[in-house]
Amino acid sequence: MKHLFRCYINARRISRTGKAGKTLHIIADLCASLQINVPVVTPEVEAPVDAPVETPVVETVPAEPEAEEAPAVSKLDAIDVNLYNGISEENLPMLARTDLTSEDFEYFAFIPYKDTYKAFVSEPMMGSIAHSIVVVETGSADEAAQVASDMKANCDPRKWVCVEADTVIGTSFGNYAVLIMVNGENIDANVILENIKAAVK
Repeated sequence: MKHLFRCYINARRISRTGKAGKTLHIIADLCASLQINVPVVTPEVEAPVDAPVETPVVETVPAEPEAEEAPAVSKLDAIDVNLYNGISEENLPMLARTDLTSEDFEYFAFIPYKDTYKAFVSEPMMGSIAHSIVVVETGSADEAAQVASDMKANCDPRKWVCVEADTVIGTSFGNYAVLIMVNGENIDANVILENIKAAVK
């Protein structure tokens, strides 16, 4: 019997390597019939290896850039753009806008410059043509009215020497002062005034 039990132990050792599994069970059955107590051995079974889980690839869609807001148009720019609406181009000389500074403000506006003023003038690019429109942005409606009055009082309709403006108007709309010197035969100053008034609103 001792010999049989040793065979069982050896078979058990072999079974751990995955071999002689049937031999182990035969000896175990024989020992049971001879009433020999032996430990019950369950063959070791390797746990199944889970297949690797693939992580889904999520494509990142780049966010669309936010549309840039268009810069706000100043009222001075709006006045300039709409200044000659309704006037035939045939009656207009070749004009250019010039933003006025401390160096040239008094020459066109006929009053002293202030740092708080923003202004432009619309005049012919060349030639002796009596045409000048000055628009000044001031700090208040009262100031604009005073500026318009001073510009008209001090202006020189013959500043071009060879020609003279026969229509001279000094007025204001809100805090914008306007001086108009033009040839009334070709240009209706009232149309220009209405254009400025509409742009200032």
